[in-house]
Amino acid sequence: MRIISGKARGKKLISPKDQQVRPTSDRVKEAIFSSIHDKIFNSTFLDLFCGSGQIGIEALSRGAKFCTFVDSSKESIDLTKKNLDSLKGIVGYQTIHKQVKDALEGFASDSFDIIFLDPPYNSIEIDKILDIIATKGILKNKGIIIIEKGVSTPLSVPDVLIVQKTKKYADTNIVILEVAP
Repeated sequence: MRIISGKARGKKLISPKDQQVRPTSDRVKEAIFSSIHDKIFNSTFLDLFCGSGQIGIEALSRGAKFCTFVDSSKESIDLTKKNLDSLKGIVGYQTIHKQVKDALEGFASDSFDIIFLDPPYNSIEIDKILDIIATKGILKNKGIIIIEKGVSTPLSVPDVLIVQKTKKYADTNIVILEVAP
């Protein structure tokens, strides 16, 4: 696992020791950031189910001004902190060790420009989490939500959000949502 671009480009990150965390492949990560490159600079980024923190760290490396990392696993939060601590010049972040739904309840409206959501594949959490995001209005008006999910995982999108783009990579689907006009 490494940072692909930005001020920490090429820096290796600590990988999870077991299969509990499924890191996003470099190919998928590059595709995600290529799709949203014009939205990253100076953005507020939320990395839900952060695992090792690699997606939020990539966003910070590419110029996001702040990233919030959330995971219910103490091991994942500790791994994210180790990866952040190993980087020089990466600032503007916080880690939250809570259930994702509980953490979302604590955010104010218009908190984030970009929300990255990568729950365990085949999780039924996605729909509930999207409902909380929509209800609480924590996504800024021109913000986007990026979902990494298994191809067989169903997705129900609240009416206030629309699908901007969907792309399949082997057993992974990337779905980008935005606030409906």
